[in-house]
Amino acid sequence: MGGPAVADMVRERVEPIVPLTPPELPEAFDRSAPPAPLATLEPPEPLIPLAQLVATAAPAAGTLATVPVAEADILISVDGLCKSYTRDRPALHNVSFELRRGELVSVIGPSGAGKSTLLRCINRMIEASSGEIVFAGQDVRKLRRKDLRTLRRRISMIFQHYNLVHRLTTIENVLHGRLGYKSTLAGMLGSYSEDEKQKALNVLAQLGIIEFAYTRTDQLSGGQKQRVGIARALVQDPLLVLCDEPVASLDPKSSRVIMSYLRAIADNLGITCLVNLHQVDYALEYSDRVLALRSGELIYDGTPGDFSDDLIGHLYGMSANEELVAPPFSLVPERLSA
Repeated sequence: MGGPAVADMVRERVEPIVPLTPPELPEAFDRSAPPAPLATLEPPEPLIPLAQLVATAAPAAGTLATVPVAEADILISVDGLCKSYTRDRPALHNVSFELRRGELVSVIGPSGAGKSTLLRCINRMIEASSGEIVFAGQDVRKLRRKDLRTLRRRISMIFQHYNLVHRLTTIENVLHGRLGYKSTLAGMLGSYSEDEKQKALNVLAQLGIIEFAYTRTDQLSGGQKQRVGIARALVQDPLLVLCDEPVASLDPKSSRVIMSYLRAIADNLGITCLVNLHQVDYALEYSDRVLALRSGELIYDGTPGDFSDDLIGHLYGMSANEELVAPPFSLVPERLSA
């Protein structure tokens, strides 16, 4: 069956999409291919304590708290977070901040500042040395294995290098976002419900890549692969999306498309996005707030409007408009005479 026929067949399974106004893009950006609106995705339910999410697991009394998070609208609170790989050089030192529901917050800083370590401490891909991480009313660092698995269902992740299984199709990669809800056997067998498949197709349609649903992901462009990564994150039904350098491998146009989708996810779906970026201009343009890390310490937590050139100089050791200076020696050796 040819490509167009497959695309038509897929579209028949997708629910109608109610148009929404797409995210505003800068005037200089090519508007001929704006991001598809995120309209028919169901926003996450109101924030509830994790204890209610894991009620079926019947945890022992006292193991899970019941904090009314929705009242304060605080999704996650990090207090005094530290992580050390060696004694003399901590990766994170006394980092504290809060994230509210529906915020897009960027984390910037030079290489080695601790940005990726911070994200991986939040979902416990790596263990923090000390400090407190409270997500939806629960102390993340105290959760046992079963409860941690339940928590990770609500925290999805988008990676710089996509983390796709390239021999599999787009739809198969997207459905991997549901593995946290499956038993080990069901995950190994790739057993998904019709509702899950329909949801995956709907998300792909809204991200503008429905025609690639049955295409192997090694045949997609970088921007398309990252949209598959976003779709995989969304079918997970997250409350928080952690994005580790999501545009570092993309060209400027694709980068703006991805950043606009993340902005729409926060605005239209109420999902909090914490995004690591090297591009300061994107952080200032798309974020509600900016966190700046330097040598593992949080030196700024505020709005993009208050982020000054002086702070950029302090953070990176150079001004925002400083030009790169050529090295005082030649990197190309002179041709040796015969």
